[in-house]
Amino acid sequence: MSFQYHAYPNGLRIIYEKSKTEIPLSYIYLFCDVGSAHEPDNLRGVSHFIEHMCFKGTKKIPKAKDIFIEYDKIGADFNAFTIKRATCYMVTCQNDYFHNCFSILGDMVLNSTFSKKEYEKEYEVVMEENIDDNNDFEEIIYVNSDALLYKGSSYANPVDSIKYHSKGSYPNYKDVLDFYHDFYKPENMVVSVVSTMPFSKIKSLISSTFLSKKTCMKPNLTNNIVINHTLAPQQNIQFHLEKKNGVENTLLTIGFRTCAMNSTDKYKLELLKTILVGGMSGRLFMLLREKHGLTYSVRVETENHEKTGVFTIFTQTESSKLLKNGSRGKGVLPLLIDCLGDLIKNGVTDNEVDIAKGNQEGDWMIQSTKNANRAEYNGFEFLVNNTIRDIIPYDDIYKKCIRNLKKNDVRDVIRKYFTRDRMTVCLLSDKLPSLGVIQKYFDEIS
Repeated sequence: MSFQYHAYPNGLRIIYEKSKTEIPLSYIYLFCDVGSAHEPDNLRGVSHFIEHMCFKGTKKIPKAKDIFIEYDKIGADFNAFTIKRATCYMVTCQNDYFHNCFSILGDMVLNSTFSKKEYEKEYEVVMEENIDDNNDFEEIIYVNSDALLYKGSSYANPVDSIKYHSKGSYPNYKDVLDFYHDFYKPENMVVSVVSTMPFSKIKSLISSTFLSKKTCMKPNLTNNIVINHTLAPQQNIQFHLEKKNGVENTLLTIGFRTCAMNSTDKYKLELLKTILVGGMSGRLFMLLREKHGLTYSVRVETENHEKTGVFTIFTQTESSKLLKNGSRGKGVLPLLIDCLGDLIKNGVTDNEVDIAKGNQEGDWMIQSTKNANRAEYNGFEFLVNNTIRDIIPYDDIYKKCIRNLKKNDVRDVIRKYFTRDRMTVCLLSDKLPSLGVIQKYFDEIS
């Protein structure tokens, strides 16, 4: 086993892996088991907002500026993010500053003062972020796609959205504060560390901080809020077409409901992703960009949660080339549908699988040199699984899960998941064909 773990008496858990380099750095990823999937309807966006508030000061360090100075003066890299399943705070620092950095981090997440003045000011900042997102057309189409792919479950809602906020109307201060205190507790947190320091030293340093000592009252909301993993039944392809002024090109996603994060199908789908868009020789890249010169961008995104996941093809093209490429033939949409039909009927080739596996082997080797990736992976896996037993070590993923895959494995997941009752199609543009026209193109998908 490449990692070790420890649970403190107050419920705080730590997972540790020895750094693969000799550089005296520590990578700290603190995960709190709360994200947008945990939020009730009256507090949408609260997880992201609380992430912001944790930077605003504590009783010990009252001003946000002073928190930043503490990290800046030692050259530490410090940031945070909120996703649907969790909130994460990251620090990369020299080993000599581990204790100080972790102490500040623990103070931030457990003891945010949440002053009413800062609360109202930061809410305006979050609103501005969401206004920016509302002008991000790729963000919009992915939100639309997720709403259908995850329909019925807690994952259907975005992490944050301008629709959650209105100018001058804040969510109830006490409700937000209660949500923070109920979820931000040591027993609801996992700390992932990758460091050149030994585990015994890391455990000792964390033991002397406030985070490992503080005992909290039993959860309240955390007992009542349960993630809903159940998707609404789907019998046929779901479509969402949105006309939006100012979107000069057409953005398109074709997504499929897939598998849970611990399913071995996840790795077969990752191999398919590489076959389609990996490197410059990916099937979709060659088809749309090189052969027909049609798209500005084409990519595939995958996402997996405890019970479900998605596989989404994204492309963006000139609106006039969505259906036809002038006198030269088919446009982006019919070419994509032809490609999907061929995948469903014929699968992939041995050569495509070999190229994709070579691509992934090299990529995994490169990624394994990045301790930040390793720390994030270990922490999230431990948070969700709540045991190290089921975590595949980062270095072993290619060898154990991908290297022995064959073309029949890829064919099987294509036929399993690329079906009409798992498919969602979204388009966004200021020039859209009618829904009826779009639907007819998908009549050939079995």
